[in-house]
Amino acid sequence: MRKRLGLTLAAAAAALASTAASVPDAGARGAGDSVRLTASTAPRTTDAAGYYRVAADDLHRKTGIPVATIRQRLVEQPALAGKAAAFKKALGQRAAGSWVDSLGDGRAHVGVLDRDAEERARKSGLVPHRVRHSTTQLNRVKAALDAVGKRQAMPPNSAWWVDAPGNNVSLELSDRQPGGLSVQQAAQKVFAAAELTEEERARVRIGTSPGTIRRHGLVGGDDIQVGPENHDCSAGLGILDGNATYIITAGHCGEPGQTAWRNDGGTIGWITEREYGADGDYALVAVRQPTSWRPFGNLQKGSPDGVFNTYKGWVTQAQLPELDSFFACGSGRYLRWECGSVVDSNASMTSNDKVTTNHLVRVIKMKSRPGDSGGAVMWGGLGLGTIVGGNGEGVTYIQPVATVINAQPGRRLLDWQIW
Repeated sequence: MRKRLGLTLAAAAAALASTAASVPDAGARGAGDSVRLTASTAPRTTDAAGYYRVAADDLHRKTGIPVATIRQRLVEQPALAGKAAAFKKALGQRAAGSWVDSLGDGRAHVGVLDRDAEERARKSGLVPHRVRHSTTQLNRVKAALDAVGKRQAMPPNSAWWVDAPGNNVSLELSDRQPGGLSVQQAAQKVFAAAELTEEERARVRIGTSPGTIRRHGLVGGDDIQVGPENHDCSAGLGILDGNATYIITAGHCGEPGQTAWRNDGGTIGWITEREYGADGDYALVAVRQPTSWRPFGNLQKGSPDGVFNTYKGWVTQAQLPELDSFFACGSGRYLRWECGSVVDSNASMTSNDKVTTNHLVRVIKMKSRPGDSGGAVMWGGLGLGTIVGGNGEGVTYIQPVATVINAQPGRRLLDWQIW
């Protein structure tokens, strides 16, 4: 029997029936820019009940929070994100971060710099916390670290992100530094390379990780092979660009011009566009038409109750969230179906091969492994992106699908069921 190819995301909530969404630009998060992604049509079918059931069951096993409470929080996440985004826009340069206490009260929290913002937050139904640094100040520090990574001067197996609840920039370094350096010595070298002032250095919290960050290379739905060496990767989301159909996979999977095959040996198409470096980790496989295979919108296998995913219906929106610590759920060859908590929506990592990628989503408690690249990730029923890497210790990095959509005007997410 021919194995099914692909993995799609559903517009799982009724709110997703709208035909357009404002999508923050993943490449310039914090600048206030957004883009409108217009869907060709409203969702025809959804499986909201199935998605929220499986997600809530997994999160209940991990957290002990009642299933009914988690379901409600999953449903409410998009609205909370919208409320936090509006507050951030109103404060402008005085904004100081936002997050959801997903394991506690389930409410949206915000950092504030003064009494006026504190009162405005309460009136907006947000929980305020008085902090010292604005998001703008922290983003400047992170941008300086990004520049070090772009020059390939960051130590291998490192990661950095803006920690909204902690009101700092977290710099995580391997506890095994090259040349016998201590973690503090390595951090000082990074600070010097970034030309951080003493005041800026004080805004950085240094941590350590025992894991090795590797790029993942396999299946999200069904596995595919790429290039003359038959690299095992995965088929991710589909997009339309003009009249051409593409499948998104990880950029580290292959080079432009290389062929991608289905796991039964049938040709899918060729890589026509690739980004692998500071600006992203994705590649587009142009689907050869007509296809000799049928793309399926639903695939079931693997998780404890037998469901690999419950993504039925049409993908209509791709959105990069405006707040952190909400729940996100993904699936992959080894990950099966698992949910975690987003730490930051603009994280950076330098993997074991010393390639740095910025503007990634960092998720904890999602233990992906090599073989999970291409696995689709969603939050609150909205498409988030594709698994591209992790440290094997419960940290996973996601390439936002919004980055791919925003790269060229006119691109939109594809309904796999009508190819």
